[in-house]
Formats: sequence, structure tokens, C-alpha cells
Amino acid sequence: MQEIKGIDLYIEEQIKNKEVPGLSLSIFNKSEVLYEKSFGLTNWEENNQQITENTLFRIGSVSKSLTTTLIMKLVEDGLLELDVPITNYIEKFTLQNELYAKIITLRMLLSHTSGLPNGGDIEGPRDQSGWETYIDEVVSNLELENPPGALYHYSNHGFNIAGYVAQSVCEKPFAELMKEYVFQPLGMERTMYDPLEAITYSLALAHEKTEDGEWKVQHKFAENVTNYPSFFAMSTLHDMSRFAMMHLNKGVFEGRTFLKPETIEEMHKKHYDNYTLNDFGSCLGVFTERTRGLNMLWHSGEISTYKCIYYLIPEKKLGFITMATQDVGWEIIDQLIETFIGPAEEPEIKPVQVDGEILKSFEGNYLGVTKGYASVTREADSLVMEWNGEKLLLEAVRNDLFVGQYNKENISVGFRVLDSVDRYAIINGSPCKNTDIERRIAPVADAWKAYEGTYADGVFQFGFTTKGDTPYFVDEVQLYPCFPITKTLFYAGEYGVLEFSKDTGEGKVLRVQGAWRFEYVNQV
Repeated sequence: MQEIKGIDLYIEEQIKNKEVPGLSLSIFNKSEVLYEKSFGLTNWEENNQQITENTLFRIGSVSKSLTTTLIMKLVEDGLLELDVPITNYIEKFTLQNELYAKIITLRMLLSHTSGLPNGGDIEGPRDQSGWETYIDEVVSNLELENPPGALYHYSNHGFNIAGYVAQSVCEKPFAELMKEYVFQPLGMERTMYDPLEAITYSLALAHEKTEDGEWKVQHKFAENVTNYPSFFAMSTLHDMSRFAMMHLNKGVFEGRTFLKPETIEEMHKKHYDNYTLNDFGSCLGVFTERTRGLNMLWHSGEISTYKCIYYLIPEKKLGFITMATQDVGWEIIDQLIETFIGPAEEPEIKPVQVDGEILKSFEGNYLGVTKGYASVTREADSLVMEWNGEKLLLEAVRNDLFVGQYNKENISVGFRVLDSVDRYAIINGSPCKNTDIERRIAPVADAWKAYEGTYADGVFQFGFTTKGDTPYFVDEVQLYPCFPITKTLFYAGEYGVLEFSKDTGEGKVLRVQGAWRFEYVNQV
């Protein structure tokens, strides 16, 4: 395809400049692959094997699209229902709030509206017995971020539980169910979960960049059977293209009906409005947003250093997939959309007048694990938000949705008042709950030094340091400035909220987004 030549050159330049060790790209319509090409090496330390369309990559949270497809197959077969409490299938399922446990349904789990927090250990059990410990000891102690069905809140736990429901009802391990119901019928011969099977094929390995700019293989391969449904699948460009074409073709693949058209429609429709200008919302196993006059469906995934993007444009019967061993892909997807659809258009903003009492009800301080700290105040007939140190004037586009400017980009801010106690600001689609924290005076830099050092969990390693009056989060050789919320809470941009503690009796601990725990190793 002539129009792809520029993207080819861009990727090759990325490889040459050591911005990415390896990447695969696929372009397809509802019935055939239009373009398929791979770049780079599976292992830069050995320097001996090119990546191909049949090379395995970890696909991270794109696994959720696979899991949802399994659940919908079981719904079509009459084995599961989307809208009954999951306690109908697993009686022992419970949470800290037992009442909430009796409300949660599969639809809530698959649309991220169950209220469950994010999380999922990168290392865990390899055998099936680990599921019982996970459900009995981990899930039973989870505290919901909000009441079930009330708000969108991204959750790996939700998909793990959905996978557990499926294997409990079918009395087969989740990985076997996926192979029987999804992978084999779609000819996805190299899509799997078991790393012991994966190493018998061509496998692109995770890579980290050294201080001198060279690629080093990450000689740790995460494994946790209880996280298979949420972000542990491995697949190839060839296999994922087949899966995506089935979805583009309303459930039909190679002339056979795999899922009914109405099932595909149910999976692809928006189940929850995330308070954004581009109609971003949660479907079942994918997200939707409207751009360039079209509804787009997508999911991205990250695990270790891998990055996968699964992107569909149903109205054009067109889709793209990228798989990489570093955090790249979106810039390529953006180029492809511009090539095939056209340049991006700024969403039209039509200001509206909002009653003063409504504005007053939105005032307060908010904290979210992915978007950090926001303080909202009313000034005259408008709202002003101080968001992680930046001040934004908010302009209403409807009674509960506002827009501000940050670095010349539109920031959407929605408000949801559940009751007199629970209020939420939804910033760029992610919820922040009202908090008692009042950040009136910036914490003293000397207090941060107690948390300087390197933190690890067995697979990942991060650092925290200070330079002058600025704290930094360290990922590999990159330093990311942090916004101090309190002496122990910091906002680190795309990494979300960092929380430090040193009084647990276990030494210093770093929690990222309230979900992932890293122990202090040594000084940076």
C-alpha cells in the first residue's frame, strides 16, 4: 500500500534510533488483511531473529476484549446472563460491603461499572488453586470506589472475576475455555496464556533501555493465572487480525457465524457516558469515542514493557493493530487514521448557562488515583479548577459537563452527585471522589527525601528522587516531575497517584494508583 510508505519509514527510523526494539502493524477490513509488516528483533541481546506476523507478543489489557468475547459466547449458549447478580453463579462471592456483592452483574464487570478498584499482581500463582485464594482473600477484602452501576471505574479485578464466573459455571480452567470457545474456532493457533507454551514459539521479549542507550532484555516474565482474564494473554499479529475482522464483520468470519449480529451490537454500544466532548464511553470489553464524524472502538494494553493497540472503525469496515515491546503505538494509529479518514477536527463547544445553585453543588476538593488532585471553586457565574498545580477556567457545555484549557488542549470535567456525601469530578473520563484533603500549603521538600530510593515488585522497578524543590518519579532512565499533594501523596502524570508509607513494619512502601505495591530496595 503506497500510502503506508511514510509510516514504514517512521517505524524504521524508530528502530534505528532505538526508540523501540520491535513492532508489528496490521491494517485490515472485514474480510482480508490489507497490510501486515513487522520490524525489529525478538531479542536484541542475541541479535538473531526478526519479528514476523507470527511472533508472539504480550497484549496486556487487550486481553479484556478476548475475555468479553468468551463471556458473550457463553451468554449465547444460555450458560450465563449479563444482568443477574454473579452470586447466582458463585455463591461465596463477597466484598467488604456484602450488600454490594449481591448487586454486581457480568454487564457491570465487563463495562467497568461495578465500582471495583483497579489492581492485579504482576506475579502470582501458576496453578488453578490460586483462584480460590484470590477470590477468598483478595477479592473479599476489596473496597468499592463507588456503588455498583453508578460510575465508570477501570478495573482489572472486574475482568478477573468475570473469568472466574465462566470457569466456575463451565467447570474448566479459563485458559481452556478461551481455547475451546474462541481461539480454535477463529483459527487463532498462537494465542495463549501459558508462558511455558509461549517459549516454544517465536516470542518477542520485553526490553529496557540502559543508561548508554542500548537495549537490555528484561529477564523476568510475569505470570499469574488469576490475572489471565484481564491482562495476561499472548497473541500474534496474524491471530489478532482474525479476531478483529470477525468483530468488524458483525460476528461472521470466513463465511461462518461466530457471534450473532445483535451480540456484536451489544458489545460495541456505549454502556456508560464518561463525561467527555468526544463521547468517550465504556462498551463491553472495548471503549468507544467519536472523532472525525465516526464512532471508533478501541482497547490498548500494557504489561511489562509491551504495548498493544486494537482499533476498529466499524462504519468504514477498517481496523488497525499494533504490537510492540516498548510503549509506542498511538502515534502510529493517529497517522493511520489521518491517512485513511482525514485530519482531526476540534469538537464544537457550545457554552450554556448553568444555575448558580448547581455550580455551588460542584465546589470542593477531589482526588482520583489516575487524575490526581483537583480543587473546584465557584467564581461569579463560572467554575475554576486547580488541577495538580494548574488553574483552569471551566466553561459549561451542559449542566454537568464543563471544558477547560490545559497546554492548549481541551480538558473535559463532568460532575456526578450521588448523594449528600459522595460527589465526583470526572476528569477526561476518569473519576475523582470528593476528599477532605485541603492542599493549602505545599509540603516542604525536605520531607520528601525520606522516600527517595528504588522500589520494586519482582518484575518492575521504579525510583523516586528530588532535585531542588521538585520531586521526580523515575522509570528506567526517564525522570517525570511530580506534583506534591501531601507529604506522602504525589501526582506523577500518566503514572497517576503515588502514595508512600514507612510505618507498616515492613519498611518503605510505594503504592501506584492505590493498586500496585512496590517495596523499597535501595537508594536511587
